[in-house]
Amino acid sequence: LAQLEELRLEPSTAAASTIEHTIAEQWDATGSAMDFGGFPRKEFLPPLNRDILSRGKPFVLSLNGAKTLEEDIVAHEMRNVPGWQSLIDCGGGIVKLRRPSTRGEPDHELTIINAHAKPLEHCLGVDLIFHQSAFNSCVLVQYKRLKRHGLTWAFDLNDPQLCKQLAAIKAFKENHTMHEATTTLYEYRLAAESFFIKFCQNEATDPQSTSLFKGWYVPVEYLEILKSSGPKGLFGGCTLTEDNVERWFNNTEFAPLVSAGWIGTKARASALVNEMINASLQGDRSLVYALANTPQ
Repeated sequence: LAQLEELRLEPSTAAASTIEHTIAEQWDATGSAMDFGGFPRKEFLPPLNRDILSRGKPFVLSLNGAKTLEEDIVAHEMRNVPGWQSLIDCGGGIVKLRRPSTRGEPDHELTIINAHAKPLEHCLGVDLIFHQSAFNSCVLVQYKRLKRHGLTWAFDLNDPQLCKQLAAIKAFKENHTMHEATTTLYEYRLAAESFFIKFCQNEATDPQSTSLFKGWYVPVEYLEILKSSGPKGLFGGCTLTEDNVERWFNNTEFAPLVSAGWIGTKARASALVNEMINASLQGDRSLVYALANTPQ
C-alpha cells in the first residue's frame, strides 16, 4: 500500500532536491521523446520510482543497454548523431532503442542522450531537443516546474531564469531562423515556432505508472504575448495559472504535432542542432537530446 501513495519529489536537502527534480524532468522528457518517435512508453519507459530518483545519475542510464557518454564517445551510436562533437566533454549517457517497422521497411530507431556540462546538482533545469530525421525538423522544449498553492498550480513569469532564457531564445531566433520558402512537402510546418515551454506539475501520483507529468506546452511566441499582458495570479503578481494561460497543448495534443513534423524547424535542422545543443549546455541546462530515424 505504501508504494501506491502519492510520490512527492520533496527531499530533505537542497542538493538532493535539485538532483531529483532534474532526474524527474529527464524521465518526463525521455518519455515525451518516445511519444514523439512512436515508441510505446509502456514497453520502453520504466515507472519513475524512488530507486531511480535516489541513484543521482542521468535518467537514461536506467534504461536497458544504456552507456555513459565516456564509454560511447567513439562508438557508432554517437557518431551518427548530428552535433555529437559538442557532447565530447559532457557527462551523461546514451541509449539506442529499436522497434520493428511494417511492410519490410527498416526498423524505427530512437537515440536518446542525456548530457550536462556541469554536475547534475548544479543544472538549472532540463531542455529536450527532439530531432525528427524524416522531416528534418527540430523542436526544443524547456521544462519549468509549477508550484502548488492549495489546489492551484502557478509559475512566476518574472522568474529571473525564465526571463534570461526567453532573451536567449529570442537572440537565437534572430541569429539562426531563416524564413525560407517551403519547396517540399516534408518541410511544410503549421507555424514558424519551434521553441516551447512545458510548465509541468513534476509529481507522479502512482510510482507504478508511466504517465507523463501533467502540464501545459506553451509556444514561446505565445508566452511572450501573454507575459506582456501581465496576467495576474493568486497574489496579484505576474503569475501564470491554468485559468489565465487560456491556450496550451497537453501531452496528448502536442505529441502528434511533433511526430508528424507539423511543427519544428525546417530546411536547416541538422545544421542547427549543434547550435541548439551548445545554447542549452551554455545555459547550464541538463540536455535530453533525441534523434528519431523513422521510415516514411
